[in-house]
Order: sequence, then C-alpha cells, then structure tokens
Amino acid sequence: MGIDADDLERPFAWVRRALYLALTFVALFPGRAPGTIEGDFAKRDDEARGHLDAGLKTFLQGYLSDPFGPDETTRVSFSAVDLSGGGVKEVLVYVSGRNWCGSGGCVLLVVAPPGSAHRVLSRITIARPPIRVLSSRTHGWRDLAVWVRGGGIITGYEAKLPFNGRSYASNPSMPPALPLQRETGTVVISPNDAGEQLYP
Repeated sequence: MGIDADDLERPFAWVRRALYLALTFVALFPGRAPGTIEGDFAKRDDEARGHLDAGLKTFLQGYLSDPFGPDETTRVSFSAVDLSGGGVKEVLVYVSGRNWCGSGGCVLLVVAPPGSAHRVLSRITIARPPIRVLSSRTHGWRDLAVWVRGGGIITGYEAKLPFNGRSYASNPSMPPALPLQRETGTVVISPNDAGEQLYP
C-alpha cells in the first residue's frame, strides 16, 4: 500500500499558513527589532524638560532620604508634561544611583504639580529610558512607555503603562502594563540623559 503525497503534506499545512501570516505581518507592520532601541528614541523633546528648582529639589531630597545618610550617587533626570490634560504639568523624575537601580532598571517617579506641596503620584520600578509619553490615554491620563530589560528579561522591549484613576502601573514587566508594539509618542527622558546630581 503506497503513501499518498497529500497525506504527507496535510500535517504541515498549518505550519506554512502560520509562517505566511507572520511574514505578512512583519512586512505590513515593521516594528523595532527585539532588544534594540531606535535611533529616534535617543532623542528627546527638550521643550518638555522641567526645571529642578529649589522646591522640587528639596522635596526629592526628603522623599529619597535614607536613615543612614544621603546616597551621593543619586542622579535625577526630569521632564514636565501635562499628563492629566488639566493644563498644569506633572513632573516625570527618573532616579538613578546605587540605591535606586537593580539589574532590571531604576526608579521612575510621577510627581504632582505643586499646590501647597509636591507629592508622588506613582513610583515605577525597573524602568529604563527612553521614557515616552504616548498619544493614547487611559482614564483621561496620557499613557507612559518605558524600556524593560534585565532582571531575568533577556530580550528587551517597550512596555506601556496605563493610569488606573489613581496611579500608573508600578511594575512595567507585569499586568496591567503590557508590551507595546507600535504607538506614537514623545521621548521625554532619553538614554543619553545623564541627569543632575541630587545631593551636593
């Protein structure tokens, strides 16, 4: 009894179909290669840059204080952006230094604009620049995007952080944060931003 050629082809038909769909998707939606950062992401919108004035600096020195004394390696990069659409600018503060970084990244703070005093709206862990403010919104607030790599994540990717009505997703590697495929936005803190020393 012979083997029909159609019988041999049938089990592999779904493999060919899946491969065709994958190649079609890549051709139609050419995204970034996994683990890379596009050249444009190294640039930032300098108009969004905030000013580390005395009030914000004093607040950050207190908020990031350590019972054993200040971490003199602490540096901050910051940008002021209207995230809520309320006409005033919140401040994104990327904190790096010995106490604030691990293998997965450093700390990103979202600081409310000063009324009677500054306050932290969100503390986001294991974030890496580029930090982007996206065009999309969740609960009326602009979504954020950060780069995720290290800490067990071998292939880096960009993660989208939604706002839940009170704060942003705190861990970019876990839901409700999710990998971002392709979305417009503005880089506000770039990988090239060395930041400013927080403590004298």
